[in-house]
Amino acid sequence: MTIAFYTLISNSQKSLIIHYITSDRFEIKKYATQIHFFFEQCYQVLKEACTKLKGQLQPSGKPFTPVFTYVLNPKSVTMGQLYGEYDLNTREWTDGIFSTLLRAGIAAADLNKRWYIFDGPVDAVWIENMNTVLDDNKKLCLTSGEIMKILPTMTMMFEVDNLRVASPATVSRCGMVYLEPEDLGLDSLVNCWLKQLPKNMAEHIDGITELTRQFLLPGLKILRSRLREIVSTVDSGMIQSYINLMDFRIGPMAGRDGKPPPSAIFQQLIPNLLSPWAAFATVWSLGATSDYNSRLIFNEWVREVQRKNHHSLPFPEDGLVFDYRLHDGGFTDQIDGQDPIPPKWYKWLDDVAPINITPEMKFADIEVPTMDSVRSETLIGYLLINNSDILCVGPTGSGKTLTITTKLSRNMPKKFICDFITFSARTTANQTQVQQARIYNIQIPIQERKFK
Repeated sequence: MTIAFYTLISNSQKSLIIHYITSDRFEIKKYATQIHFFFEQCYQVLKEACTKLKGQLQPSGKPFTPVFTYVLNPKSVTMGQLYGEYDLNTREWTDGIFSTLLRAGIAAADLNKRWYIFDGPVDAVWIENMNTVLDDNKKLCLTSGEIMKILPTMTMMFEVDNLRVASPATVSRCGMVYLEPEDLGLDSLVNCWLKQLPKNMAEHIDGITELTRQFLLPGLKILRSRLREIVSTVDSGMIQSYINLMDFRIGPMAGRDGKPPPSAIFQQLIPNLLSPWAAFATVWSLGATSDYNSRLIFNEWVREVQRKNHHSLPFPEDGLVFDYRLHDGGFTDQIDGQDPIPPKWYKWLDDVAPINITPEMKFADIEVPTMDSVRSETLIGYLLINNSDILCVGPTGSGKTLTITTKLSRNMPKKFICDFITFSARTTANQTQVQQARIYNIQIPIQERKFK
């Protein structure tokens, strides 16, 4: 079993998962129809492996069958939306999300596996209605009086960070799979990313790997041992931030936004651009969350790495590495008919137009760009173009709202449509579902648009 899953995981470039974890997960799955586990990719890889082994015999003698997964966030909706409820005005029953999925699975005339994943804290607010599902009865009892029998092909799974709010009764009814982050390691995240790079970057993989070896893991050691962070982070998050910024630079090689890859004359810039790309990504991932004194330490470390390894296009000696942005010769923002120019570092405020303040302007409408605001807006733009999700963190009055609204309201491609929503402690999921109704009673994002 372990060998089969290991082969499939490798072939599908799912190097993120260690094969023995998947094997252990399958062994527990054979004996328990309810499972707590602590890492999302585990069940996804297991699902793909079981589906690819369709028709082959398990050690028990039964054939593998395709697996379908349904992910729910129970804390983002009300109890009525999850299980179903009566309309107090019309006295009509409306099925909830889970009851609808369960009903469809029961009605399906096949032997396919169906896994229902509840991604969120397991607390007594919503889990009480699942007691009869998790015990030997295996029935979902709705407030309408209907009882739905759980089939043997159905499995309830709960993905949680911890079990602080879970009751002993819930825990005792479920099998447990705990995945230790240290067992996964950080190299697997990088290796998985390298395997997913565009095929036309194959000749540069060795160079990217070497730069990542020089910057990433040593930088994490510096971060954890010598730097003080304003916002606490985890190593995997830092690596993902580095990958996002590198993907923004490499993205044109995959044909971003329907455009063809850069022409050969632009691709000739890549060998000299790899080093500044990696340096910039390192500065604004590993070094971005540190305070000023820590940035001084990180600045010296980055410069030392560039000197020691004889990098092309190092940061200018004046100021800090945080003071500069990269012009990559037009590679990431190529204009038709324009030839590449020599790549260079330049300061964040060098290309900011002078502000024009007139006597008629209100004080609240005056915006004076600073280095902090310009680089925050620029980094937000990079991540949006790369289709990366963004979380802006900071105390009240630090300029988060102004920075975001300024960036989204100006200088963004036409494919981006801005909609500003104010969240509070009582904001519901329904209030955030801003979508365009294209078909009656079916709401989806506008065609060729994405919600970020």
